[in-house]
Amino acid sequence: MGKLLVIFSFLIIAIPSLWAAGKVDTRQTPQPVSNQEAEQLQPETLFEQAALLDSEGKHAEAIALLHENDAVFRRAGQLAGMYGTLSWYYLFTGDFAAAEQAAYTALAIDQYQTWIKTNLAHALFLQGKKQEAVAVYRELARTFYADFLYAQTVLADWDILEQAGLLPPEQPEIALLREEFAPDAEIEQILSAALDLYGEDGRAGEVIELLEPLLHTLAEDNPLSTIVFRYLGRSYHYLGKYPQAEVFLQKEQTALARLVGIEHPDYAISLSWLGTLYQAMGDYRKAEPYFLESRGLYEKTLGKEHPDYAISLSWLGTLYQAMG
Repeated sequence: MGKLLVIFSFLIIAIPSLWAAGKVDTRQTPQPVSNQEAEQLQPETLFEQAALLDSEGKHAEAIALLHENDAVFRRAGQLAGMYGTLSWYYLFTGDFAAAEQAAYTALAIDQYQTWIKTNLAHALFLQGKKQEAVAVYRELARTFYADFLYAQTVLADWDILEQAGLLPPEQPEIALLREEFAPDAEIEQILSAALDLYGEDGRAGEVIELLEPLLHTLAEDNPLSTIVFRYLGRSYHYLGKYPQAEVFLQKEQTALARLVGIEHPDYAISLSWLGTLYQAMGDYRKAEPYFLESRGLYEKTLGKEHPDYAISLSWLGTLYQAMG
């Protein structure tokens, strides 16, 4: 999976695997850049240029472009993303050991960029380290990618790798995992419809109507239930039905504590939403500890330079302004 994730409100910036799947205009091949030009480049530009090269089958050139401009990624704090993307490209050169090393390097820089583990698992599997790979795949199957699970991303990656001739068909381990990861089409359709409506003015009630039946379909320990809790809680919040919102936002918090642990940026988001709820209810003293804990988690896990830490400060400042 060659893509970066920015972990706030599950916002996604998709980078190379979308291009690798042929979803960009490849009519213009980027030219090599000089050192002077590199000083003015942004990481996003380099990712796009590398992806265009990769989509044309020029995998080695894409790898060289990123390596040659590692200073750009370092300055922007995106070195983990660079190595994670390299790990995807290395797969297509057949250098699976280099793909593994790049993935480990990326995760050593930023362990919270979970998408990199998809590339790590692929690299391990293609080297014959199947037991290690399967363990990582199964871990990913219960881990969130935006508002869905990484299982869906892994399934898509396998299709790409098979089409590229890298992953031989009918691998027994993959066949078994495909059965385990197979999405429930009806549930996926309902979730997608609800998320399409979420955030649109006047549609919160419709989101609730779509999601509430899933409470009787999914077990509470199913990771997908966390998504249902999240958007039921937020939708009830928007409708001003705070007691119902509190129930589901607390359920989301509990589920995330179980799935990702209490020292994870995703858990910090759930704390922020509870703080926002109590602030809306006028219970400022109850809101404050949630905002403070959220801020502390962002500082600990992402650092003070991360934009999500700045957002947590803004939310806390809004609370203190309301408190007077």
